[in-house]
Amino acid sequence: MNTPFLSYFAMSFPARFLQLRKDHNLTQQQMADKVGIHITQVKRYEAGQAQPSVEQLKKIATAFNV
Repeated sequence: MNTPFLSYFAMSFPARFLQLRKDHNLTQQQMADKVGIHITQVKRYEAGQAQPSVEQLKKIATAFNV
């Protein structure tokens, strides 16, 4: 199998969230606006200080097309 493909599964949510945001060339503010949350929440997700609800995960997945 493709190693980069496997590395996505091994990544923690904060690391994957940050990587996807950067891959899509979004600032934290742009990500917050796209998902409909406050920028503080984006920072918490990226720092591993909070986990999104199932509803937020759905919005994040839709924003990233995953």
